[in-house]
This record gives sequence, C-alpha cells and structure tokens, in this order.
Amino acid sequence: MNRKSLIPVLIFFVLLSFYNSGSFAQETASGCRVLKKEISGNYQGECKNGLAEGNGMAKGEDIYIGSFRKGLPEGKGVCKYNDGSTYTGFWKKGLRDGEGELRYLVNNKDSVITGTWKADRYTGRPDKADDYKIINQTYIEYYSIKRSDQNKNLITISFERVMQKYIPKDLEFSFSTGYLTKDPLTLSVHDFICPANFNIHFTIRTTGGNRECNFDFKVMTPGKYTVLLINN
Repeated sequence: MNRKSLIPVLIFFVLLSFYNSGSFAQETASGCRVLKKEISGNYQGECKNGLAEGNGMAKGEDIYIGSFRKGLPEGKGVCKYNDGSTYTGFWKKGLRDGEGELRYLVNNKDSVITGTWKADRYTGRPDKADDYKIINQTYIEYYSIKRSDQNKNLITISFERVMQKYIPKDLEFSFSTGYLTKDPLTLSVHDFICPANFNIHFTIRTTGGNRECNFDFKVMTPGKYTVLLINN
C-alpha cells in the first residue's frame, strides 16, 4: 500500500481515536438512536429529538464517523465496513450519494474506485464523459473505467465478486471493432477503432435468485483502457 493510499485510512483512525478519547464528542443519552442498521450498536455525538443529528460516531457491524441528520448519515462521512473496505465521501438519507472514494484490498493489493454515487449505487466518473459513454448498466454494483494515453488502442476487462477476480461462466461479450485475446482472469480487445461499442452480459446468483447483468458502453477517445466490473 503506497503513501497516498494510506491517507484516508490514517484519517479514519485519527478520527476514531479522537471520538473514543471524548474530545469534541458528547456522550449522548441512551435514547439517542441511529436508524441505519449496520451502524446502530453504539453512538457518540450530537443528538436532537432522540435521533443522531450533527457530528458523531456510530459503531455496529460497520463504523461510521461524520455528519448525521434525523438518525441517518447525511453530508460528509467515512465508513469502515466489516469486510475491511472504506468509503470516504458524501451521504444522503443513510446512503452513499455524491462524490466519494471506495478503497479495498484485492489479493493484498490496495484498489480504489473514485467517482459519483447515487442512492448507494456507483454511477461512474462524469469528468470522463468525453472518453466513453455508458449505454446500459443493469445489476452492476460498481464499475471503474480508467484511460491512459498510448498510441496502441487496447481495452482490458476484468470482473470481481466478493473481492475475487473471475470470469463469469455464461459471459457473453461482443464488440464492434478490434480483435480479442483472453487469459484466465481478463479479456483484452486490441486495435479497436473509435467510436467502438462493447456489450457485456452475464448472470450472477444471489439469495433472491439469478440476476441478469448487462454493461454496454461506447469508447470515443483512443488510448489504453482498464475496465473493472464489481458485484458483491
């Protein structure tokens, strides 16, 4: 993990020790509630009408430090999840909403997704709209598309579930231009010509049944792209 990637983690633990020491945190009455189930075990912070309001820290299955409104995270805050990942960014009515950053480990390597969330769903990086366009996103929880300038046009696509890289067994993948190569964990399309269309379809099993996942996008700007699709 490099120095830059350590900064959000260090900030989280500084805030955690700050609240635990009692500085800038008022121990609330037992009647002050947090309404988000995952962080509702123990609360320190500001309170109004029996609900968390203002700045505070809530501990449960996950740990949240930041702003509250009417018992739910709202505004800016940091959440440390029980799987080890950390989200730093904006919230609305208890859901990730607005600009943010999600950090997590894959095979002991630090990974990061930055961009915009809407109602707890990652919606991408709007500042990259001139490079590519998302045509269809169905049951894809998170995605990341990164571009670097290179003379040779290349797209590598990988999939992740429960923090493990894999290739879906029923994967259907089509593209309008270029040629395909495969290895055990990635797909690569070489020498595509812009604009280039890419269509991805696969199925994941969940406790609620099978979900048909679709991710269709168009690349408008030449370069090297790395695409990551994540479902937990």
